[in-house]
Amino acid sequence: LNPDPAFAGAAWAPIRDGATVLGCTQEADCVVQGSGVAPRHAVVCCSSAQGVVVLCALPGAETHVDGNRVAMDEREATRLEHGSRVVLARRLAFRYEARQDESLDAFDATDAWHAAIAEVSQKGSGAFADEFR
Repeated sequence: LNPDPAFAGAAWAPIRDGATVLGCTQEADCVVQGSGVAPRHAVVCCSSAQGVVVLCALPGAETHVDGNRVAMDEREATRLEHGSRVVLARRLAFRYEARQDESLDAFDATDAWHAAIAEVSQKGSGAFADEFR
């Protein structure tokens, strides 16, 4: 997701069963580049047998789902639902798609980016919330 339609779009990163590490280095399972993204930023855990996908932040990595800060404790992992907005490092916003369908062709990534940042800003505090006002 991006506030500039020229840079918004869809990039598919399949989530496989087990753990997928998101981070900014080639050692990560899914490389995410951007200011503030840690080498090991977050972990997505998937159990296709149970139909569950959860996200945990890693130490020192700011991560939000639908405006709520993600815990760094796997016992308090945040469940991802179809359409969940994931924000990494305050500005990199993604939409989790549990399925691929034709409705994605009409998806407005610019509006979704603004909604994701507004959620984080409303629930955030201090300088971070002020940064997006």
